[in-house]
Amino acid sequence: MRFVRSVGISGDPRARFVSPGYAIMLVGVGHAIWGLIAYHDPVWDLIRAGFVGSVGDGIFDTTDAKGPRAAAFWFLLTAPFLVLAGYLVEVAIRDRDHHALLVAGISLLAIGLVGVAVMPASGFWAGIGIGCWLVYRRRSGRHA
Repeated sequence: MRFVRSVGISGDPRARFVSPGYAIMLVGVGHAIWGLIAYHDPVWDLIRAGFVGSVGDGIFDTTDAKGPRAAAFWFLLTAPFLVLAGYLVEVAIRDRDHHALLVAGISLLAIGLVGVAVMPASGFWAGIGIGCWLVYRRRSGRHA
């Protein structure tokens, strides 16, 4: 990726950080922080169990596959994927990849809608908002 100094609409270089990609990255960092707070005890249990093989997959190994350790693992594993997704959205914005932005926006919107339907008291609402933001940016041609 080319590192190009870009400026936002206001001409302020800091304004470039107000974008859907950075918002997704922020959600990922927040996911990690909240996961470490909310799942503090299960994370330590996972570490004390030796980490490797400490959570089953639920099909071939059912050991701790549905308990707090598994919930902590899956919740925290989401964080780096969100940061990566946000980075890729930023690359698409900078490269003016309209198709990638549309796919990302619709995907986030769909994931957010399904997530909110299943778990209304959750952070999936952010996916709906950021997904709409991406689709809007793609359609309006705003890439700064």
